[in-house]
Amino acid sequence: MFSGQMASGMAESETFLFWGTKRIMPKLVLVVVGLPASGKTFVAEMIARKYRAAMVNSGDVIRREIKRRGLPYNKKTEAEVSAWFHEKGREIIVGEHAWNMIKGRKNDIFVIEGLRSYDQLKVIERRAKQKAVIIETCAPLRLRAERSAHRHRFGGTGLQYIRERDKNEKKRGVGVLLRRAKFRVSNAGTKKDLEKSIDKVMKRLVKA
Repeated sequence: MFSGQMASGMAESETFLFWGTKRIMPKLVLVVVGLPASGKTFVAEMIARKYRAAMVNSGDVIRREIKRRGLPYNKKTEAEVSAWFHEKGREIIVGEHAWNMIKGRKNDIFVIEGLRSYDQLKVIERRAKQKAVIIETCAPLRLRAERSAHRHRFGGTGLQYIRERDKNEKKRGVGVLLRRAKFRVSNAGTKKDLEKSIDKVMKRLVKA
C-alpha cells in the first residue's frame, strides 16, 4: 500500500450543516481505522494536534464504561467490557457514546479512532449528518508484531498472536471498514514519513 494513496470508488463530497450563523456540525468527520498495532491512535493524535481537530477513540468509551461499573482498569476488565460491547448487537452503543463524547466540541474537524464495525460507522454518519472519510493506517505484519511485543498491552506476542488478533478484529467488522477506506497512510517508516503521508491526505480534504 502506498502512503497517501486514495482508494477507488469513493465519493469526495462532504456535507455541511448550518443553523443561521452558528455551525452545529463539524465540516469534516474522519474515522481512522487499522489492524492491531498499526498505529491508528498515533495517526489520529497527529491529525488532532496538527489540524486542531477534536478527537475521541473507542478506547475512551471502554474506559468510561469500566469506570461506570466501578471496576479497576486492567487487561482483564478491558477485554471483558470490550467483548460485552460487541455481543448481541451492542456494538452500536460504542458509536453512540463516541459521538456523545465529542459532539459538543466546536472544532471544524472531528477525528474518531478505533471503530470496529460498519454499524458503528453508520451511527456516526447519522448523528453527524454527513459521510465520514475513512483513513486506514497500514503497517507490515512483522512490524506490528514487534510493536505489540514492545507495548505489552494485550499480554501476547509474536506473529501468530497478531494474526489471531487480526482475525478477531476482522470478525468484528474491521475488514468492512478497511475495504471502505478512502485514504491509506503507511506507518512503516519514520515519524517524519508518516507526517508527510498524513499531510498529503489532509491537503486533499482541508480547503485553504
